[in-house]
Amino acid sequence: MKVVFITNFILIINIISAQNIDSIAYYYNTSQYYKAISLGEKQLKNDSTNSSLLHIIGSSYQKLNKYKFAESFLKKAYINDKKNILYINSYAQILAKNRKTSLAEKLYKEALIIDSCNFASLNNLSKLYFSKKKYNNAIAIYKRLIKQDSSNTYYYRKIANCFSKLKKWKLSYSFYNKAYKIDSTNLLNTQALAYFLYRSKKYDDAIKICNNGILTDSLNSDLYKIKANSYYAKNHFYLAIPQFRKVIALKDSSEIITKKMGVALYETKNYDEALKYNIASYNADSSSYSNTLYICKNYLALNDYENSLVYANKTLKLLEFANSISAITIDNMAIAYTRQGKYKKALKAYDEKHKLLKKRYLYDYYHIAILHDKLNNKKEAVKFYKIVLKKSDEKESPIYLYSEKRITHLLEDIHFEGN
Repeated sequence: MKVVFITNFILIINIISAQNIDSIAYYYNTSQYYKAISLGEKQLKNDSTNSSLLHIIGSSYQKLNKYKFAESFLKKAYINDKKNILYINSYAQILAKNRKTSLAEKLYKEALIIDSCNFASLNNLSKLYFSKKKYNNAIAIYKRLIKQDSSNTYYYRKIANCFSKLKKWKLSYSFYNKAYKIDSTNLLNTQALAYFLYRSKKYDDAIKICNNGILTDSLNSDLYKIKANSYYAKNHFYLAIPQFRKVIALKDSSEIITKKMGVALYETKNYDEALKYNIASYNADSSSYSNTLYICKNYLALNDYENSLVYANKTLKLLEFANSISAITIDNMAIAYTRQGKYKKALKAYDEKHKLLKKRYLYDYYHIAILHDKLNNKKEAVKFYKIVLKKSDEKESPIYLYSEKRITHLLEDIHFEGN
């Protein structure tokens, strides 16, 4: 009688447990993640090793972007059942989210030992390889996925993208083209191929592919954009304008589209309409000298000389600022080269700065003198040290005194060397 009672009690507990897990699964499947977690964690007190329960709780935390909690529960589910591919994949996926990519990669490979054709493992591993810039590895996985589903053009596009990252342009084109030939009605294939052709400067081919896509979807702004940009790149501004108008009509008035529309209208002498777009570009980015320059030219074409001069001055100020920023950057490069012992490269950097600014500063001469000194170019070093002495206003300054000292030593060396 006692044995029967215990058996019945265990059966009742198991039934209640199963009912609770069903409720937790229901909450998860209906996106009620907090309820799933709350009920799940209560249930764990009675059933702490239930892998299904741990998996649902971990997955709920993941849906709430609470990745550390998710990892904790999904790890336990995996440890309790290391042969369950669902648990392996879920744990690997959260590890990848938490940037533990090496362990994630190892787990996906474990899953593929159990089932070499498992879609989730292959798909997630290919994405992981891509994110780690292991493009050749990603290509190998995508090719395995193609063997499972040769009509899925997503894989062909991903391989093409990998080849682009590897700068293997012919192979990239080959796979974009394969995707397009398999399903030319899929606009993702059309856009991908057209954009690749545009980036490859094959503008006529890009336009042709766009035209085919537009027959399928006449409201696809991306195709009009590629078409417009292709005409624009060819300086066919008259043909670009109608395409830009289509893009704008389809609610894409991004800064770059506005800017190109303004330029195209200006170049086709539609000055009044061009001004509207050029001013809009300037309002979006007043730090761009190309924006101010086109407004300057636009006003000039409209015989509005006062406003033309206003924007001419703005352009000059922006160019001056851009040059000063470039000069500072070149200075930093020269210092880095000097500290690396790459003195010739440092000298080239100072030459670039001189070309940019059309002048040299006192410290430029001083650093150039030191670089020639280090390179044992004694006559050049003396020449630049003398310029430092000539241009320096402070005869007691460290650079003046050092230059003076080096000139004396170098002239002595030159004399004794018979140069």
